[in-house]
Amino acid sequence: MLALSALKGSNSELTWPDEKCGTFYGSNLMNVQFAGVDSVAQYYDKLAQDYDEAVRAWGYCLPETVVELLFKHAKNDLKVPDVTLLDLGCGNGLVGEALCKRRPFNHIAGLDISQKSLDVAQKRGCYLKLQQADLLKKLPVQKESFDFLLCIGTTSYLGKGTITCHSV
Repeated sequence: MLALSALKGSNSELTWPDEKCGTFYGSNLMNVQFAGVDSVAQYYDKLAQDYDEAVRAWGYCLPETVVELLFKHAKNDLKVPDVTLLDLGCGNGLVGEALCKRRPFNHIAGLDISQKSLDVAQKRGCYLKLQQADLLKKLPVQKESFDFLLCIGTTSYLGKGTITCHSV
């Protein structure tokens, strides 16, 4: 949500530096958040192939920023060779890619509502396991099976207290 907030003008409209990209993808972005799970999945399925280009046009850099902070604050814990990470709302895999640019990881899993985004993430080769899942429901993972949970760029779709310790 930080990337979106930074791009809102004084009239609270989302602006896109690339007009063509903004017209194609931006017209429904703010409405899709409140239209239900199917709408979100359809939106990101439509965007999956062009997601990198679309979000980079905004200047979106949350995956790299959060990975940098993770390495800064959890550096000793990340040195463990079999550290496990779960990327909640992994989309097309930008977070996995940012992690693997820092160092190879053997155990990154990703969950996302959009199957087409997961297909793109698979091609990046950073994830051990990818699975379609609705983050608003019980997650299809074993309790306490991950050392780190990352949830970047998805919180605008989640209600207060949606993901709890019991969900993961």
